[in-house]
Amino acid sequence: MNNWTTGVRHLVLGSLSLLAASVLLTGCGQKLSLDVPDTVSIAQTGDGVLKGKTSAGAKVAIDTGKKTTSTTADKKGKFTLNIDSSYLTQTTTKVTATKGNAKETAKVKVKRADIERAKAITLSRKYTTSYIVDSQEIPTVYLFNEKLKTVDQSVDGSHDFNHAKYKGTLEDGATFKIGGDQFSVHHHAPGNSFELIVDESGQPTQVAREMDPKIAIEYYRLYTE
Repeated sequence: MNNWTTGVRHLVLGSLSLLAASVLLTGCGQKLSLDVPDTVSIAQTGDGVLKGKTSAGAKVAIDTGKKTTSTTADKKGKFTLNIDSSYLTQTTTKVTATKGNAKETAKVKVKRADIERAKAITLSRKYTTSYIVDSQEIPTVYLFNEKLKTVDQSVDGSHDFNHAKYKGTLEDGATFKIGGDQFSVHHHAPGNSFELIVDESGQPTQVAREMDPKIAIEYYRLYTE
């Protein structure tokens, strides 16, 4: 093989090596894509869904304040993240996409009203039913857990509940003490749970109307700010 042929061969091989190195370096320097909405909403169930797009196979995670949830983008780069509102404690969440050494982050805002609703829903899961006495200037809310036989009382929207264990049943009659006062409650009529008769020692008999715990907590803003 003459010198001219050898020189051409070396030149071609050298060029190919440089091209391969260039492609490799370009691939390493590529920026990971991440496309997410500006805001995410919390549904009436208290859970939210974040949908977005990134590079295929990238791992995507969302930090909701107390918990990080992750998933892997499909071959088209699409992904869906379910958000449990029980762990949602902030108005801005951070979404992170990673693939190899590449990393990209984005911020997604959550409307304050949605977070308040989520807090109300989370708190309401502690109770099975609630009753409201609103025939007075200061409304009183009674939140019952009929499985644990507990009652939380909120007066005038206070977040500091008066807590007590009760004996009996709401159907046949239950008794409990709050702040030294004796309470006796029972359904207005057998099989009628829509109204609860509340007798407090030294106070006139009151009629409380039944309300879904989630609605009561949200309406009277009983969740912690």
